[in-house]
Amino acid sequence: MAKPKKLKNGMYSYRYKVKSPISGKWIDKYTTQFTAQQCYDAEIKAKNDALMGISPERMLLIPFFDLWVDTFKKGIVGPDHLGKINATRKSLIDFFGKDITLKSIDRIKYQRWINHMGIDLNHAKKTVSDKHKIAKAMFTEAIDSGYLYQNPANKAKIIGRDTTGERKKTLSIEEWLKLKEVILSSEESASKYISLIMMYLGTRFQETTGLTKKDFDFKNHTLSINKAFDYKRTKKNTTTKTVNSVRVVDLPTDLEIILRDYIAKLDQSKKVIKLHAPTNDYLFTNDFGEPITNAAINKYLAKKCKLAKIQKITSHAFRHARVDLLVLAGSDMIYTQKQLGHKDASVTLQYYSTLNQDIRDKNKLITEEFLKSIDGGL
Repeated sequence: MAKPKKLKNGMYSYRYKVKSPISGKWIDKYTTQFTAQQCYDAEIKAKNDALMGISPERMLLIPFFDLWVDTFKKGIVGPDHLGKINATRKSLIDFFGKDITLKSIDRIKYQRWINHMGIDLNHAKKTVSDKHKIAKAMFTEAIDSGYLYQNPANKAKIIGRDTTGERKKTLSIEEWLKLKEVILSSEESASKYISLIMMYLGTRFQETTGLTKKDFDFKNHTLSINKAFDYKRTKKNTTTKTVNSVRVVDLPTDLEIILRDYIAKLDQSKKVIKLHAPTNDYLFTNDFGEPITNAAINKYLAKKCKLAKIQKITSHAFRHARVDLLVLAGSDMIYTQKQLGHKDASVTLQYYSTLNQDIRDKNKLITEEFLKSIDGGL
C-alpha cells in the first residue's frame, strides 16, 4: 500500500486508486494535503463519493464492504480483528462473487452462506459466528446508509463444527489450584510468569508479552494494560485488541509478591534486554531477548497440565477462568467486564455462559439457603 510522500514545502502528496462500483475499473487519484492523515481521509471521501448517487439496486456488496472497513474499522480495531474482517471479505467473495449487489442478498441466500461455511467447509461454530457478526455489522451500516431496508443477517441460524470436546474452555477451582502449584514449582522461564499473570488476571496473551516494568504500579497495586505485542507480524508493540481493552487491572496480593520478586531479580542481574528502543524493556523474553510466541506458551501449558493431571488447555482458557473466579468471589458484572477489557457486559456474559460446576454449586447453595430462610419465616 502506497504512503503519502512529504514534499519540500512540508505538504504531503498521495496517489491512490478508487474502483468504480459500476464499471469495476480502477481510477487513479491524486491529492495534496497538509498532513498524511488528511491524505488518507481524502481517499476515504473519494471512495464514498464514488458510491454516492448509486441506486440501492446497483450497489455492489464488496465495494460497500471495503468502504465500511476503511471508514469504520481501519485504525480503530487491532490487527487480529482486522484479520478476521479480511477473512470474512474473502469468504463473501468466494461464495457470492464480486458482482453481486447488496440488495440481492436476502435471508435465504445469507443462510446458505452460513450453511456453506458450517457444513461444506466444516468450520468451527465460533469461526462461523465471528464472520456472521462482522457481516451483520456491515449490513446494518448499509441500512443506515440507505442501501437496504432489512438486514439479511437477522435471525440467521449459526451452525458449525462443535469444538466443545476439542478444547477445554475454563478451569474449575480445583484444577486452577493444581495447575498454579505445578507452575509455581517449575523452573524459571518467561512462560512461567506469563502463565501466572494470565491465570490471576485473565489478560490476553499479546497484552501479557508486551508488559514492561513501567506498566506495574506496586504502590497502588495495579497493572496498566495499554498495548500489545504483535508477535505474528511486526514483532513490535501495537494497540490493544480494541479501545476498550486499555484498562487498569487490580493486582492480587499473591501475584504482586511473585512479580515484585521476579522484577527485583531482573534488576539485580541486569538481564532485561532492550529491543528496538529504550522504552521497550520487555519483562518476559526467550534466550534471544524476544517475547515468546503463543505456540510456545501453549506447548508449556500442555506439559504443565499433564503434570497437574488435568485436561490440556490453551492460554485463552485463563480468560474464561478469570471470569468464573470473579463471579465466585461475588464481583459484579461491570467490575468483571472492566477487568477483562470487554466492550460491554454482554461479551463478559458469553465467557460466563459455560457455568462451571463451582458456579453452579455456589448458586445452588445460595438458592437453598434463601428457600430455608423464607420457609422458616412462614
